[in-house]
Amino acid sequence: MQTFPRLVELSIVVLALVGVVALVLLIYRWVRQKRQQNDIKTDAMSLDAIRISAREHLLIVFALSVILVVGSHHEWFSEFPYWIRTVLKELGFAGLVAIVLIFVLERYSKARHEAQTKLQIEEINKDLFMAIFRRQISPSVRAELQTSLFDSKVGRDNAEVTYKLEMIDNPSVQHPNYPSASLIRVSQSSRYEACNITMGSITHNFGVYIELPPLPELNKECAITRFATKRQGQTEWEEHINPGEAIRAGADDRTSLVFQKMVTLGIRENIEVATEAYFLKNLFDTEVWCSMLPTEKLKLAVIVPGGGLKLDATANNSSKLKYRKRDESLHEWSLDNGMLPHQSVAFWWSPAKLPQNVTEVAGKGMDAVIASTPSLPSTTERNPL
Repeated sequence: MQTFPRLVELSIVVLALVGVVALVLLIYRWVRQKRQQNDIKTDAMSLDAIRISAREHLLIVFALSVILVVGSHHEWFSEFPYWIRTVLKELGFAGLVAIVLIFVLERYSKARHEAQTKLQIEEINKDLFMAIFRRQISPSVRAELQTSLFDSKVGRDNAEVTYKLEMIDNPSVQHPNYPSASLIRVSQSSRYEACNITMGSITHNFGVYIELPPLPELNKECAITRFATKRQGQTEWEEHINPGEAIRAGADDRTSLVFQKMVTLGIRENIEVATEAYFLKNLFDTEVWCSMLPTEKLKLAVIVPGGGLKLDATANNSSKLKYRKRDESLHEWSLDNGMLPHQSVAFWWSPAKLPQNVTEVAGKGMDAVIASTPSLPSTTERNPL
């Protein structure tokens, strides 16, 4: 009569042991997965606490296994049938064997993981690109990547650059080498978001650069009129060039006009930047917008009031620009891929129809106009922003 209650009690004990063993194995497997993942979110102290908890469960299983093995030979277990005593003894031995295997596998896995980690660190120290990308990059190229890209502290996003091209007929800018209407007045404006991509506060030197004409007499027609910033949460722009006090070329400015402003950015802080400037270009010419910051998403708009100019553009990187012509006076190009520092977007223009007064002054048509125009500096050095 007492056998049935004992069987029930034994069944409960066995089920409890099986549950404990299963729980311990699940905890051990989870800890191993967490250790192998690179993006473990728990800190070292939390992981140590998990390991301690898992070891405590293993100690419980060890104690129960010892009790089963020793108890199977005790008088209290003698009241159970032989097969039950055998099952209890085997469960105890299985628990002991499982614990030994867990400790052995744990030590082997840990040693193997440490060896692999050490080997990877050694490979990375020797050559980062070979270790990660399996590519042999020359030292000079690595140095350029380090200087131009990896040392960057500020990134640019959602850059919008707008140019307005207008043919001018102004006696104040006449020159023997520039017949009437052979000059283009270029109004440039830009707006973008700048972000501190480091893990600390920084001070960055933002700048606006425009190209000056090759003839100093025309410098008075070039100026930087606006540089403004707006921090997150602000509704008003902070103007760094007073209205009516445009930055103009001085006696020492030969090829470019520059305005620079040091701006402090907190950790991961974003600011908006807006610039405006105007300068002169030739009737047949090219403009290059060169980025000095890692840039994501660029939109270039060129406005030609009344049309009259043929335009085209290209990106000086591995991507192609997407073109959209809204009407005869507005042309847009966009670049969805990123731009590295010192890469650029270039666009060029020529008149759809040569102005009559240009032809008359030049005397020999379009070739004479082009030949009479002084050569400009290399386009790869223009307008870095």
